[in-house]
Amino acid sequence: MNLKTTHLKQATVLTVVGVLVLCQSFVTGTPLTQVVSKLQSYVTGANSVKSLRLPSSAQLSTQGTVMLNGNAAPTGATVLSGSGVKTIENGSAVLSFGALGQVELTGATDFTLAVEGSTLGGQLRAGSATIVAAAGVAVKVVTADGPVVTDGKEAVVLTVDVTGGKTRVETSGSLASVSTPAGVTPVPTNQARRIRIPSDQLQRINESLAQIRRAAETINQKGGTINMADVDTLEAAARRADRAGFDAALKRILATKPSTQTSQQNIEPAESVADNQKQHGPYSPPPSQFGTLDLSQLFQEIRNQGNLINNIISSIDINDIPDQNNNNPNSGQQNNGQQNGGNSNVRDVLTVAGSMAGGAVGGIIAGELTSSPTPTPAPSASPVSPFR
Repeated sequence: MNLKTTHLKQATVLTVVGVLVLCQSFVTGTPLTQVVSKLQSYVTGANSVKSLRLPSSAQLSTQGTVMLNGNAAPTGATVLSGSGVKTIENGSAVLSFGALGQVELTGATDFTLAVEGSTLGGQLRAGSATIVAAAGVAVKVVTADGPVVTDGKEAVVLTVDVTGGKTRVETSGSLASVSTPAGVTPVPTNQARRIRIPSDQLQRINESLAQIRRAAETINQKGGTINMADVDTLEAAARRADRAGFDAALKRILATKPSTQTSQQNIEPAESVADNQKQHGPYSPPPSQFGTLDLSQLFQEIRNQGNLINNIISSIDINDIPDQNNNNPNSGQQNNGQQNGGNSNVRDVLTVAGSMAGGAVGGIIAGELTSSPTPTPAPSASPVSPFR
């Protein structure tokens, strides 16, 4: 009923304006063509989206090593238009423009930021970039194959991937609103990526992740060389059920295990180990006892917990994942986006997507892009390359 009333009011206003403009034509002698042109411009303006001017710089959030113009950059650094940003294989970066949008870079990405007026984008030489833009912000990403451009008429999440030397494009918006190089066809965002892990399984994953982090910290306290950024990546991949990303991070962590034991002084007594195996499974003592284990046992703990997480991820049935409208009869869920004005869908996807840069950055992203009602950016897509 409200929608009909709104349309009726709009029609009434346009009718009144048309009559007034026609009266002006008769009184002032203005040619009818000018009258029609003026009326058309009014109607077009009423339905158009106002362009939003972007700030000239973005705030950087980093995960792992991120290079800004050739130098290591910390979280909070300012990124100006024309600046080059590179991420290492297991790193990631988010260039935030607040409620207007952001640029998310996955690992092994080479990107130069370009901001001009209401257009956000840059040059993508390697890797994958996901640009989140509010309505009124156009996107332009230049690749070796040519530019990928959106018109800015709607909020959009645009992923451009050039891994392997071939440009691939994924969009959450209308395919008609995206212009791509010859031979490159944009595809709609794959809704199957919105994986919602059941709460009981997510709790088990978090418990195992806590064991892995504590074991890694203990290993480093004993002289180990685990890169904690790999642990962050492992956690992010597990929470979005990304098995390939999880396996890759786990392999990097386990690869730091020394070939020979340098110290045996902290080995736990055999009877205590046996008790722990009965109570917790092999090499799964309470974190308070981690200090009594040697490096080999700690690495085995990481491996065991990793296997548990892998089993959980493998058990998730993709067919039970709700579709875009949450109409899957097997999901047993209502359309939360409709019940909550769409904001829950924004937060759901952002929570998953933000794991690219770790849970903390994901929270920052979700907070920035859902806190301000005007303008409203599109829900973020997974920054992990969708073309694996």
